[in-house]
Amino acid sequence: MSNEQAKTAVPVPGPRRSPAPGPGPSPAPGPGQGRYRTGGLLALASAAFVYVTAETLPVGLLPQLASGLHVHEWAVGLLVTAYAAVAGLAALPVTALLEHRPRRQIIIGAMVLLALSQLAMAVAPGYGVMLAARLLCALAHGVFWALLAPVAASMAPPGKAGRATAIVFAGNSLALVLGTPLGTAIGQLAGWRVAMAVLAGAATMSVVALQATLPALRPERPAGGLQARFTSMPAALGSRPLLMLCAVTVFLVIGHFTAYTYIAALVRQDAGLAGLALAAVLLAYGLAGIGGIGPASWSRRARSA
Repeated sequence: MSNEQAKTAVPVPGPRRSPAPGPGPSPAPGPGQGRYRTGGLLALASAAFVYVTAETLPVGLLPQLASGLHVHEWAVGLLVTAYAAVAGLAALPVTALLEHRPRRQIIIGAMVLLALSQLAMAVAPGYGVMLAARLLCALAHGVFWALLAPVAASMAPPGKAGRATAIVFAGNSLALVLGTPLGTAIGQLAGWRVAMAVLAGAATMSVVALQATLPALRPERPAGGLQARFTSMPAALGSRPLLMLCAVTVFLVIGHFTAYTYIAALVRQDAGLAGLALAAVLLAYGLAGIGGIGPASWSRRARSA
């Protein structure tokens, strides 16, 4: 072929080859993959703080509530006892019934119920309204605590769920150290209705924080649903070690809260302390509880070494 022919030759297209397939798009990261969602964890910690403070506040204001509602002190103690009973009994069935709902929605809804119940207690005209408001909050209590740890774990990087859960449950501990004594002090100085109203405001602020920081959380869908939850309970309770652990826990918690519920009456009667002195006693109680965590963890590490 001459040079002129080579210049004018039309190239014949060869077979078209498909480009080599590259790596596909990586799956979207989950709520907690790669980094902590610090804002959401702190919002959950604040919600736990408010919930525990609301649960235990009648303990520090027992004499004031009895006087303001014109009932005996044992009736005010029932506000704590009935709350705990309803929360414990309703936790499993209510959580199971809501298992197909988004967990973010459930957590925020539980805080809304807490805010409404505290507001109702602040303006309650009598004991019946006060008890009804407490029981309304108790229905949401068990669901809130059942979801708190899984939601916290979902907002942590892989392998860091324990640390995220510890951050959230710090709100529980701080409520006993600061929340209940502070609420008691407010009630002693300004009245128990003001203390309840302040707590309703704190719960409302927590709702706003959760709304702003919690990511979208898909509902848990366990195999078998609600029926499987209940049918699996007899098999789980057939474990002797589990039954022993449950029995010890029940007696320990009953003994603890029997004394703690009436600590205001006991301290006033036997030690002559009332007012801000009672708030100081509750503060010391909370600090002692936090201080006991360290020796217990050191002992556990020593045994495992």
